[in-house]
Amino acid sequence: MKTFVRLLTLLLACLMLAMTVVACDDDTTEDGQGSAMEEDAYGRERDDLDQYNLNYMGDEVSVLYWSDVENPEFDVEQITSDNVNNALYDRNGEIERRLNVELKFSGVPGNVNNRKGFVSVVDTDYKSQSHAYDLIASYSRTEGMLAIQGFLADLKSIEGSMINEDKPWWPDTLLETVTIGDKMFFLSGDISPNVLHLMQVIYFNKDLLNEYWNTYAQEQGFESDRDENGKEIVSPAARMIYDWAYKGTWTIDKLITLTTAEGIAKDNGTATGVQDIEDQYGFTSIPYCIDCFYTGSNLRLVEETDDGGVLKISDDYGSAKTVKLVNKMSTWFSNPACWTLYDFSYITLFQNGNAMFAGLRAHHVKHFDEDWDYGVMPVPKYDEKQLNYYTCMGNPFTLYGIYDGLDTHGDKPARLAEMTAVIECWASESYRLVTPEVFEVNMQLKYADTQYETDMFEIVRSSVVFDLGRIFANDLSFMSELPSRAAVYHASWSSTYGSYKKSLNAKLEEIVSQLKV
Repeated sequence: MKTFVRLLTLLLACLMLAMTVVACDDDTTEDGQGSAMEEDAYGRERDDLDQYNLNYMGDEVSVLYWSDVENPEFDVEQITSDNVNNALYDRNGEIERRLNVELKFSGVPGNVNNRKGFVSVVDTDYKSQSHAYDLIASYSRTEGMLAIQGFLADLKSIEGSMINEDKPWWPDTLLETVTIGDKMFFLSGDISPNVLHLMQVIYFNKDLLNEYWNTYAQEQGFESDRDENGKEIVSPAARMIYDWAYKGTWTIDKLITLTTAEGIAKDNGTATGVQDIEDQYGFTSIPYCIDCFYTGSNLRLVEETDDGGVLKISDDYGSAKTVKLVNKMSTWFSNPACWTLYDFSYITLFQNGNAMFAGLRAHHVKHFDEDWDYGVMPVPKYDEKQLNYYTCMGNPFTLYGIYDGLDTHGDKPARLAEMTAVIECWASESYRLVTPEVFEVNMQLKYADTQYETDMFEIVRSSVVFDLGRIFANDLSFMSELPSRAAVYHASWSSTYGSYKKSLNAKLEEIVSQLKV
């Protein structure tokens, strides 16, 4: 029986495989001789902090974090029997040891339902000049609100900054997104395990897939993948869709076909004639996860201008392509083989084995503890002409910033530089201690899962993208959810976009003005 640990650690193993390949001749001296970058005992790249001989004399670093984060990330008080917990504990200890600081954690609820309360705590401290915090780590949308209201320092302008954007713990796709004009107010990456937990994926029930698509797959020439004893490892149907993913031909049209074929929608009789979670479906999800199809179609919400400005609502948002996508999904979701209500029953439905495919976040696998087998696919492309897959991030990942109202101890530039050292050390130690620990757990379990799932997670991790339209959602009418809501509730996207266009442009202009970029 698969468990949360097995598939989540598989995911993290893929991250490590992608991030620990280091070129020994990356740095070249003037005489042309290569010089190997510094690595730890396990071959993982190290940071550059030791060369500065940093010693902050036991300085207290106060971290305000969102206490209702679903997956552990911050304060760990003691060693336990949990390996990841212990890795977080060790990471915190290494930060304190290397920089000679003392981390002080203050937790405040700050998830989707507590954003305003979290911001209010910061606002109160800022106005009272209490200087209670140094670093702020919060739910992505909350951090966006804090930046807009002027509570976060511009990381780009800090003199003597220790943040090295070239290091592998800072994803290029995120850095490109969060750099606004010539400023940057928050960061994420390996520093936050939730960047991995919140990747959008398509899970599938192998038993249901086999029942409805094995014969077709065999007709297309696909055979079972078997071990040396003749036991089936992967069915013809699963091999077929994995083959699509490998070849780049996995599209939303193929997903629609797989999920709406005749006979898949089945009334199990608990409430005859009424759809409920006891019935059988081809696809299930929830509107805020269905956002993944917009991003997966290589469509942006907010992007840089090309006329000397800073940000604009992407031309994609009101494009004919988006109209077609929303219409396609609307037709799909009106099929009785789909369950896309705005409640959490979609997780239960898939967990109970009543759906063939589900659009979920990676960490939802922790809910699966069933006898039936399941696999994973990336979010499909819009069509086969699209070159790459694009993976949308769920909103509850953590962004890290430096509080603009921190206690300067009489020397604000020095204090700001110190905080960049803490952030860099935090991300670096997470990269080497937290992720590798989970990876080692996976190494003990890797033979329990197939290479196909490993490959799919590599595709997913390598295709992650970020969008300021999601991070600044609170101040942009939650624009990221509007296309998926239109599809689920069968509304016209042209009309929906038309009613929001003017206000969204005005709101974005206000954001840019408040950020002073």
